[in-house]
Formats: sequence, C-alpha cells, structure tokens
Amino acid sequence: MNSEAQELRRLIVGMRDAYQRGENAMAYALSHSAGDANSVVSTLIAYDLQAGSYVAETRRKPDYIKNWCNQLAGLLQPFVESGDTILEVGVGEATTLAGVIKSIADSSINAMGFDVSWSRVKVANDWLNENAARARLFTGDLFNIPLADNSIDVIYTSHSLEPNGGREKDAIAELLRVARKAVVLVEPIYELANEEAQKRMDAHHYVKGIKATAERLGARVSQYGLLDLCSNPLNPSGVVAMIKSAPQPRGGALRGGVQ
Repeated sequence: MNSEAQELRRLIVGMRDAYQRGENAMAYALSHSAGDANSVVSTLIAYDLQAGSYVAETRRKPDYIKNWCNQLAGLLQPFVESGDTILEVGVGEATTLAGVIKSIADSSINAMGFDVSWSRVKVANDWLNENAARARLFTGDLFNIPLADNSIDVIYTSHSLEPNGGREKDAIAELLRVARKAVVLVEPIYELANEEAQKRMDAHHYVKGIKATAERLGARVSQYGLLDLCSNPLNPSGVVAMIKSAPQPRGGALRGGVQ
C-alpha cells in the first residue's frame, strides 16, 4: 500500500470513528489535514457516513421538514414556470427535493438533483419512490457539474455550499454557467449572523460573501436576507437569489435583509 492509500485509509477510519463517537467528522478531517479548508475527499467520506440520517430525521420531524420545503418552494415559485427544469445541487437524500416537488405541485416541472455521494443518491432514490415524487438523480461534483451551459432553468441549494469556504467564486460561477434563468441559494449567511454564529462558521470553514461574489460575477441579486424558519440559530439559513434572465421575484419569506 503506497503512502497516499495509507493516508486515505487513516482519514476514512479516523472520520468513521469520530462519527461513531458523535463528533463532527468534518472537524476531525480538518484538524488532521495540512490544509485550511474542507477537501472534496473528506466531504465525500462525511456524506457517506451520514447516508440515511436525513431520512431518519425527516421521519422524526415531518412537520418541520414540510414547512422547510414549503418555505423553499415559495422562494423558487416566482422563477419557475410550467415545463421548466429545476435542479437541487447537493440533493443529499432528496428529503428537501421531494417536499419541494410536492409543494410546487406542477407535474410538468422536470426535477433533477445530484450529490457527490453515491450512497446518499441511493437513499434519495428510495425516498423519492416512497413519496411518489418523480426526479432524475445523478452523482456529480459541484465544481464540475456534468451538464451543458444554460441547460437548467432554475438551480437551488439547501445548505450544500456551506462547507466550501474559500471556493465561493468557483462554486457560484459553475452554478451560473449551468442555470438559464436563476440560481436560488439557501445557505448560512455569514454577514447577517451574530458573533457566536460567525465563530462557529469560521471554525467549520463555511462560505462567506455569497452576495458580493455573485454580484462580482455579474449576477443580479434580487433577494437577500435571513429566513424565518431555521433549525439552528448558530447556522442561520438565508437566501441569495440571483437572476440571469428572469423577472424580478415577487416576495419571499425574509427577515433581517433586503428584498
């Protein structure tokens, strides 16, 4: 076994053991790496370890998840027209995508989603089938999405950009490349968080400056602010909606920001 394979094995075993102890596997990976950012490999390992946990959480808190999905669907609705294609980036176990599909309630919408973890996509397909929700899922890399330019009408995220601090420009540029009309990011917003939340986000190397980055890339930010519904006040959910060629959105469940 060469040194690279040995290092990967140590990382997998260490993250697995940390996760089984109830610790943050990504924090373990970061503390045992030479870099200062979350790597794609450690993210993939963490997501594989978590496979099934989002479905379990959804079963425990069905009302909260339903409200979360309704909130997100409300943010998407102004951009989405009959026959459009929507894509969830970092679809995880499709617990959000399934709820968004139900909330939008338009059978002509073509829903898609991808995740870096095959294990989570397997769970996601089972969840979609259980909930009679139709969507096409695939594996892919956020920074190299296997789709053509302007091929998806509306792209959205639900806390999937958050661990990629330092790579905001690359991530948002790739989303804008694939989107035809709009990108709606539901992510923790560092600049609107309190000091305690910012310290936590710094420790986990979460994204920062999403709005400013989008504007520098030429997108028009139409909605920006914290959301009313959020599961963890130390990880405050917010929305940054950016337009490529769509009309100004009509409303949204925002607070503490501008619209």
